[in-house]
Amino acid sequence: MQGVLFWTTLLGSAAYTGYRLAARPYRPVNPRLARFLGRHFLEATGPCLAVTASPLQLERYAGGTLRRLVLAGVPVIVAVVTLSDLPDESFAEQDDEALEAAHRIGYHRIQMLKVATPFEARRVAEQLETVWTDVEPEVVLAFDPLDPVAGPDLAAEQICGEAVLRLAERLDRERQVKLAFCGTRRPNALVDVTPILTDKIQAVLSHRTELALPALAVNLGLRLMSRLPDLRRSYEALRIVDPSRRPLGRETTPEPRTAAPAPPAPPSKAPSREPRRAVVRTRLPVAENPSDGLAADGERADGFRPAWAGARPTDPES
Repeated sequence: MQGVLFWTTLLGSAAYTGYRLAARPYRPVNPRLARFLGRHFLEATGPCLAVTASPLQLERYAGGTLRRLVLAGVPVIVAVVTLSDLPDESFAEQDDEALEAAHRIGYHRIQMLKVATPFEARRVAEQLETVWTDVEPEVVLAFDPLDPVAGPDLAAEQICGEAVLRLAERLDRERQVKLAFCGTRRPNALVDVTPILTDKIQAVLSHRTELALPALAVNLGLRLMSRLPDLRRSYEALRIVDPSRRPLGRETTPEPRTAAPAPPAPPSKAPSREPRRAVVRTRLPVAENPSDGLAADGERADGFRPAWAGARPTDPES
């Protein structure tokens, strides 16, 4: 009995430790505040622009959030960025699967964008600028280019996220667009997807040719992944960047500005200085006793001798 209890405790501890390690990239620092930010994020009313290189990855990490925005009446436009040198015939089946997933989520529109090789953030931003201007989004959702989760299939998604940051700094000078990043190691918001988790799973399972695992394994994996932030309900972890606190760093590339020529400086004039005037001071002789002006024998310096001082010693009448 004691052996069974020992091994049960050991396995339970190992399972909990594994859960904590696996949940670390998806757990925000303040879960209570993160749930509040998630509810506040769903109060958006304007259009939402989602940028991705693969609809499968977008729906795997943020399909539930997009589904909740659609149910709230927010039009969701998805911009899918692919290389232009790849033939369209090779993606015919994947396009059909993407349309099936879009029907399950409820996208308003899917916009396909072609980018020339090499796949760079600058080229993606050039193609995405037209869609951004046309949609005028209130919310833009992409993958986090700053602190992304580890994944071999997310390199192109991070380039799309960097392009979103570039466009936000160039087109959103008033800082009114809210950026939301999925696939991040520093989440600050949790969106509750428990009511529509089935819709998200069905959308991911629609990409049959891109899935390497059986449908049952994918289903269980998505359910477990949604429980990593909190075991009580299913959540999607996002990093929401408030427009007024948008980071400025290596990911932003400001547009070059030509400095206006400075006006010629006026010729400098030597400061006018007043002529220095000489100050002449005279010092008067100081009397030995300045209080009454009398000498020690009672006689003043001008020869006056008061009566109380008596006669001078040299006076013949004394």
